[in-house]
Amino acid sequence: MRKIFANLDEKVSAAVLLFMLALAFVNVVARYVFKASLSYTEEITTMLLVFISTVGAGIAAKRRSHLGLSALTDLLPGKYQKFVGFYANFLGVVVSFILFYTGITMTVNEYKLGQISIGLQVPTWIYSMFVPLGAAAMTYHFARTAFSSLRGGNESAENAPPVS
Repeated sequence: MRKIFANLDEKVSAAVLLFMLALAFVNVVARYVFKASLSYTEEITTMLLVFISTVGAGIAAKRRSHLGLSALTDLLPGKYQKFVGFYANFLGVVVSFILFYTGITMTVNEYKLGQISIGLQVPTWIYSMFVPLGAAAMTYHFARTAFSSLRGGNESAENAPPVS
């Protein structure tokens, strides 16, 4: 069972990306061959781009591959590198939790207001729901990495143990 869910986020993101590619291709063919564009494709691809962006940020946190400036920290002794690694991941937890809270607030507000999308007439809170879900994944992975650095885990993305 664990093997089925290992890297599920990456598998779902890859499938969504392929679907977006196919949808954009079909829209281009419809526009240039049949002279009729599919109006809903832009809205769907935008929604899925939000999904992939937030899930991708969680994947980057899991892989420990978020943007970091290691030029200065590489010059520090090992124990200070661990502290800086913990602090950077702790800040990641704080920022991603703020994003989670803000995403929840945005989703609830859109639900209360009953906002619907223009093209598909779908409630916009469904799209917004991806922001707190991705932020929750980021918070989890940053916290996991922060605690790993306290226990003496290696912080470099190249030497990170596989997460599965």
